Amino acid sequence: MPTLITDFDTFPKPKTTRLEVGIIGSIGNSWVFNNDVKNGLNRNSLILNNLSAGYSIGGLLVYNFNNKSGLELEYDFYSVHNQGYDFYNEGRLIHKDIRLKQQKISLDYKMRFINSPYRKRVFLIKSGLFLSHSIKEQTSINWVGNAANSSFSTFDFGLNLGAGIEQRISQFKVEYGVKTDVGLRNITANSISFPKKFNYTSTYILSGYISFRYVF
Repeated sequence: MPTLITDFDTFPKPKTTRLEVGIIGSIGNSWVFNNDVKNGLNRNSLILNNLSAGYSIGGLLVYNFNNKSGLELEYDFYSVHNQGYDFYNEGRLIHKDIRLKQQKISLDYKMRFINSPYRKRVFLIKSGLFLSHSIKEQTSINWVGNAANSSFSTFDFGLNLGAGIEQRISQFKVEYGVKTDVGLRNITANSISFPKKFNYTSTYILSGYISFRYVF
């Protein structure tokens, strides 16, 4: 009767794939937390925050230290934060939209939870930092664009957190999961009439993502 071998250490372990290159896209709920939006979180407030979609698309470069950990560099060449809310002004219901178009670069450390080097599907978590550059902003009242001076700073930075599933398919990897970006900077632009410290504004997004990568 043939002997069943259960000790995987007797087999040669798969070689670590060092470099991966691919694309990533995400979509989810975004926030631009200014004074109005914060007041809208109060259930007694007359401000109603709307569900607002944020999304991004970009490229990825992954360098793996080993099968369990690595660094991931992400460049989103198109990233959008939206925030809509309704409020009353002189007895009239007003709708306001804020739209920030950005380019964003992120560097994350990712950790895979692998109980066997032969598994093709693994759970992972990742965290890191991002830096973004605003390329366009638009504020509209009742869906009419406002051509006023810029209300926001050009640069933002913050923290990334994410968790997902990574699936190996031949020379490719598919990864999908959830992630969040938390802005740490007050992006309100300074104004002589209204100093930015009185309207602390930050960004936040919780989204689902999917990426496709080629393994070298």
